[in-house]
Amino acid sequence: MTIRYLHNDPGAVPFLESRRAARPARVGAVAKFGLSHPPAEQIYPIGDPSFVFWQCRQAALLAIEAWELVSGPLRSWQSGSRLLILDPNRAVGLEANYDRASVSFNRWPVQGTTTFTGASTDAVAHEVGHAILDAVRPDLWNSLFPEVAAFHEGFADCVTLLVALLDKKVVDALFNGAPNPKNVLDAGNLASQVAESVASAFLLSFGAHHPNSRPRQLKNQLQWAIPTTLPANPTPTNLSGEPHSFGRVFTGCVYDTIDNIYQSRPQHTKRALTHAVTTAGALLAAAVKSAPEDIRFYRAVGRAMILADDDQNGGANHVAIRDAFAAHGIALGSTVMLAPTVALEGPPPPVRGAASRRLNPRTRRDLSVRVGSDGTTRMSIEPVQLGGRRVAKVKLRRKIPLVNVSGPLQGVMAHVNEELLLGAEQKYCVVLGELPIPATSDIEVSAFVRSLADSGALQHPADRSRKPTHVIRSRGGRKFLKRVRFSCVPAGYQ
Repeated sequence: MTIRYLHNDPGAVPFLESRRAARPARVGAVAKFGLSHPPAEQIYPIGDPSFVFWQCRQAALLAIEAWELVSGPLRSWQSGSRLLILDPNRAVGLEANYDRASVSFNRWPVQGTTTFTGASTDAVAHEVGHAILDAVRPDLWNSLFPEVAAFHEGFADCVTLLVALLDKKVVDALFNGAPNPKNVLDAGNLASQVAESVASAFLLSFGAHHPNSRPRQLKNQLQWAIPTTLPANPTPTNLSGEPHSFGRVFTGCVYDTIDNIYQSRPQHTKRALTHAVTTAGALLAAAVKSAPEDIRFYRAVGRAMILADDDQNGGANHVAIRDAFAAHGIALGSTVMLAPTVALEGPPPPVRGAASRRLNPRTRRDLSVRVGSDGTTRMSIEPVQLGGRRVAKVKLRRKIPLVNVSGPLQGVMAHVNEELLLGAEQKYCVVLGELPIPATSDIEVSAFVRSLADSGALQHPADRSRKPTHVIRSRGGRKFLKRVRFSCVPAGYQ
């Protein structure tokens, strides 16, 4: 049967529409979506809830297919379950979110029309992007590093970009609208901005000062800065430390990587663009799986992309990646990531077999001293592949009391995850790259948590009306911070 499908967004000019068969349901041992009460497969008016059902389902399936094209099969979701609820039309509200149980989309009446967030391919792909990253790197869900929280948002927009640039109808429109095929990815094209209809609804409802009142620009010239040095509150035009705002820096890096690879091709054709998209996507997928979590996560992922390119493509795209990140103020220095810097007690860590999951006791004790552990730091180890080399990735999990906090945050503990790489130098175990600096991590975590409280992203005991991204939970007589969802609305602006 045939459905109506919008390839980008109902508010895009022009929006791209086609009549096509609905994507087949995913079968077998793969991640799937759960939907209930499907309407008949037929052509519905744009804005009809039945149209939204099929539009949302189609976009969600295409998001998984785009990711699988560059990364391989997605076998399950974060929980290990094969099924994730997809709700195209959950409730009234100008919001879409992912909460580990579902990906859901709301509707919002304004000035006589209703905006369905589930009608935007961009918005749907973004939220499914959060779910994909959570399946691949569930350890990033609860991270309180500002840059990791922003990476989640930036990565979700990268999935939106993959969906757009792997869509034949979108690519045809890009080439038809460009005066020169070399410039198809210049700013202002159909793929370089997202969710125009949702932005329009925010503009009409809340005015031009709302941070969501303009579509996010994936092609941008934003410059990286330490998140805690940026303004806390986003506007439609400034760069702030708020995750949606700061996430645009990473998306810009990936967008420019695709463009740089495309520009390096001898001919500028649709096939060359697809090659650039799938090449960059595969490098991002490899990097996401292996990059160690630390406070400068954008740099870690960029370095891992270059190392993955060395392994997959003989370094053919090294310059394209380096220059893309440098254009946004991120100097990679990828060779530093695997350079030995500190010798540790104990033998080199095994990187294969059951022994690769156990950290040598002497190494554990030495690491504890070097990172200033008080004895409560938990450590785990696993092998990872970086640039054709297998190394050991050690995760340090610490509990820290938040500093300079007040109100409900007083007495709250935060979990801090930091990762480092271990390798072999002669017969010694060595740290590859930098050792974490606990004091710096603690300061950035406390600043990020304070921003959550200040912006309304943290559930307040006296205000249950908001849908927070984080809540305070009690366990064993102690209070801890926990993430409960990713939302498309910046904290405090629902």
